[in-house]
Amino acid sequence: MNEKTAIIYARVSTRGQADDGLSIPEQIETCETYVKEHGLKKFRVFDEAASAFKGRRTGYYEMLSFIETKRPGHLVFLLPDRLSRSPEAFEDLINLCRETKHNLILHDVYRRREFGIINPEAFEELAALRKEIIDGGLYSARMRFRVGRSVKRLLEQGFFPGYPPVGYRNIIGARKIVIDEERAPLVSMAFNLFSTGGYSLDDVWARMLREGLTVRTPSRAENEKTPGRPISRADMWRTLKNSFYTGRFAWGKDKKLWDNRGVDGKGKPTYPPLISQELFEKVQEIFKRNLGSRMIRTGKPFLYRGLLECRHCGCQLVGDGNPEGPYTYYHCTSGKAWDNPDFYRSRFNTKKCPQKIWKEKEITAAVEKALADVEFDQQVWEDFKKQVMGEVAERHEAAESDLKTLRKRRTELENKIEKNLQAKIDGRIDPDELPGFRNIQAGLKAELEEINGRIGDLEGSDDTFVDEGLETLEMARDFLNLFKTNDLGKTPQDNLADRKVLAKAYFRKIIAGDPLNPDPMYEYTWPPKYNGLEFVWEEPFNTLWETKVLDDAAKRASQVYAENRAKWDLDSKKWRGRRDSNSRPPA
Repeated sequence: MNEKTAIIYARVSTRGQADDGLSIPEQIETCETYVKEHGLKKFRVFDEAASAFKGRRTGYYEMLSFIETKRPGHLVFLLPDRLSRSPEAFEDLINLCRETKHNLILHDVYRRREFGIINPEAFEELAALRKEIIDGGLYSARMRFRVGRSVKRLLEQGFFPGYPPVGYRNIIGARKIVIDEERAPLVSMAFNLFSTGGYSLDDVWARMLREGLTVRTPSRAENEKTPGRPISRADMWRTLKNSFYTGRFAWGKDKKLWDNRGVDGKGKPTYPPLISQELFEKVQEIFKRNLGSRMIRTGKPFLYRGLLECRHCGCQLVGDGNPEGPYTYYHCTSGKAWDNPDFYRSRFNTKKCPQKIWKEKEITAAVEKALADVEFDQQVWEDFKKQVMGEVAERHEAAESDLKTLRKRRTELENKIEKNLQAKIDGRIDPDELPGFRNIQAGLKAELEEINGRIGDLEGSDDTFVDEGLETLEMARDFLNLFKTNDLGKTPQDNLADRKVLAKAYFRKIIAGDPLNPDPMYEYTWPPKYNGLEFVWEEPFNTLWETKVLDDAAKRASQVYAENRAKWDLDSKKWRGRRDSNSRPPA
């Protein structure tokens, strides 16, 4: 290659270097001006944004490979630390030139110096460049240590030393993270939707796109006017897996969790949590239930997908047709034949499962009938609520009484421990009695610790679960209308998704199909079925359903049994009244 041929190398390792006038385009522009001034011919430019502390720099070693094969005459760089801050990497360049006997001319643009890298007469220039590279590496190491120490101090105080995820924003200069009023409600909605189990990751992502959720990259996060880009599917997955929203965040290569209230967890939160720990754990359980995958579901969003189970073989019933249209059907997968091809033939003498094909309309009719059975009127609701609140009041009264007794005992123990300790200080305890004294003190302290724990449990208890239960029961008063309502302000896809969530909330599963060989003696079975469908309810709806339906069901079962019993007795009498066809002479 021509001895006038030059290559340029430019590098940045941090965003701050680009902001300080050392961006890659600025380095290249300065080096190109230098090349023209010295009558050189630019052949190729190597640039990269990488730090030597974060692994092997691919661009640098790509340049070494180019030097070995093409043998350019000159290497131009802006500053020694832009060429390298790693003595080992610079020695690789020197050794390469020595092995290939290539006297590459190095050009330090900033100091306006040039020399041959293996020229014996340029040993002073080479030594000075080596020293500057070593000094640059030491400076980087010191800065890295100081920054690491500062970051650790921030983490221990509960501060997040970076850009917060979507739903939060930084207050520049104030070291403060606040809720993004525009995006936070949508992030909270995403967690709540996914936690129901009725929405896949794709469903939640599509919903957030329709709601207009956007994210901003760290380079644009400081600009409040930046609109951001639509959230991607990967962003949605990372958001739902991020514990930052609970007040605990991961940092470092080991992903260690830090609390926003500091190491001891007793300080003031440095930023407000967006969701509860229970909600986050529920979302993670759903991910875990799906084998830790990202829940990629490419199937159609049928209303009863994942709920229907075949009574005959236990396989799932899957949907077919248009989920949003009038012609939707469900059929058994006949999955037992995958492992045992003769399963259905040996049991039912059929090639496939004998389960019938169900229309979604008839399933919905049975669901609506079941929901109608658990609805109750205003008077029943008021009586039940009055009973619950009365029990809560009684529990509060009992808790206050227990607290009063425990606090009195705590005061007695604290006074006794203090009195014994003062006796020891005053020398009123005989040395021979010290072992027994220590045992007595240990027993008093153990009892005091136990009482403090019981007091803490009683003082920390609340009735949130009661309020949540009453809210759920309030919703149960209008089961049917909730399930049938179509919000005109929502798209058909969103209405279908909402009904899926309700169905998942009401039922654990729906077992399809009557027994193939029912017992004629017992036409009525428990639990009752609706048009051949048996509903397994989620709590607390199961208790409501049993309470509401049990009495009527017991009466009906008793009536059916009595009718069948009377019929059986009548048939029995008819049989006993016949003449014996095998008559025998009297004895």
